[in-house]
Amino acid sequence: LLTSVGDDKDKAAVYLADCRRLGITVLPPDVNESVQNFASVGAEFILAEVTRDALERARPIEAAFAVHEGNVGQSAGFLSLHLHAWVDAGHLDVRMFAPLAGVSEDPATGSAAAALGAFLNSLDPAVTRLRMAQGRHIGRPSRIEVDAAPGEVWIGGSCAPFACGTLRA
Repeated sequence: LLTSVGDDKDKAAVYLADCRRLGITVLPPDVNESVQNFASVGAEFILAEVTRDALERARPIEAAFAVHEGNVGQSAGFLSLHLHAWVDAGHLDVRMFAPLAGVSEDPATGSAAAALGAFLNSLDPAVTRLRMAQGRHIGRPSRIEVDAAPGEVWIGGSCAPFACGTLRA
């Protein structure tokens, strides 16, 4: 995230303060470690790896999203933040926030799971199969399975029913 405002010390200070307030550790830039901020297989997401503790404590602050909306490099749509923490090899706990789009927290974000899987596979081709748990923080647990390979990604899984009905055309 800081890469997008690297030349603006005032904005960088605001972002760092937001991260500190949320308990997110910000590491100094490292050309061997730093990666792009956005991933997309359609919808764009800021991807952030956090500790399991930071993931538990994360809360969307709409005002902070509003300050950064349109200023962090996304090409279209509302700012969407997808946090992930490794549980063990191949297993992640994830959360997705997009309060400006009316989604304080999403229980199952397949497009973000696909983007994260493709992104992690691009960094390490050995990462081909992931299981992501999402939604438990809001009482709607889901499990998303991701299979990724260079140039392709597949998702599937289960989720808690939210609504049902009939559509008549």
